Amino acid sequence: MRSRMRYLIPLLLLVVSLAAGCGRQNAVPGPEPGQRMTDGQADVGMADEAVELAEQVEGVDTAYAVVTGPSTLMVGLVLAQGIGEEEASRIEEQVADELPRRLEGVEEVVVTSNPDLVERIREIGRGVREGRPVSEFADEVDEIMDRLAPRDDGGQTT
Repeated sequence: MRSRMRYLIPLLLLVVSLAAGCGRQNAVPGPEPGQRMTDGQADVGMADEAVELAEQVEGVDTAYAVVTGPSTLMVGLVLAQGIGEEEASRIEEQVADELPRRLEGVEEVVVTSNPDLVERIREIGRGVREGRPVSEFADEVDEIMDRLAPRDDGGQTT
């Protein structure tokens, strides 16, 4: 009996260790083919950085930002009271020029101080912070971007 135990115990240990090694791997599923994987937290962090930088510009009281693409930001500015249209355009341009230089990976920044559009950008940002994907707001983002696209005469609607 003792000689049987000498072979049985190592054999039993071998079987148990093999069975434990054959368990199912718990891997995190990747994106479907053709689907872009985004990091919502990174997008919120980038938007927060953009807000901080925009609010450092003289004349900006409050800023709201949303990452709308891999290298694109949409920024809404609430300007200090009494700022005229010309000064507002200068501030918008300053923010649009400053952010790509200061934020890594940002190439295009669309900026507005139009109160209606600023409110819409704020609401989109709130939804993203609540965990909703920017894609859920795609139609609204597209509409805002169309309104803010540069005109043929080189100007930008705000």
